Amino acid sequence: MNILEKLGIGHDAGQITEKIKEFIDKEDLGAVKSLADNLDANTLTGILNKLEPTISKVLYALLPDDMAKNIIDKLEPGVKSEIDKIDTTYLEDIRKKAENSNIVDDVVDNVKDAIGGLFK
Repeated sequence: MNILEKLGIGHDAGQITEKIKEFIDKEDLGAVKSLADNLDANTLTGILNKLEPTISKVLYALLPDDMAKNIIDKLEPGVKSEIDKIDTTYLEDIRKKAENSNIVDDVVDNVKDAIGGLFK
C-alpha cells in the first residue's frame, strides 16, 4: 500500500496533483512550475514519502485533533508512534504561530526541496 492509499486519497491523486498545479500557478512559483507541469501520481507519492514525517506533524499542528488523528492513523505505525510522542503544548504553540505567520511558505519551501531532491 502506498502513502496515497494510506492517506485515503489514492483514488483522488489526479485531483490532488491538479490542485497543487493550480496553487503553484496562483502563487507564481516559477521555479517549481516546470516540475509541476510533469507532476503525476507517482511523483506525488515520491514527494509525500519524503515528507511523510513532516506532513504528519503539520497535519497535527494545523488540523483539528480528531481529523488529524484520523489521517495519521492511516500512516505508517512508526510515524504514528513518533507523532504520539509530540507534546500537545508544542502543537498549540505551532497553531498560534501559524495564525500569526504564513506557515504555507515554510511548507512550500519543504515541498520545493523535496521535489528538487527527486530530480537529482
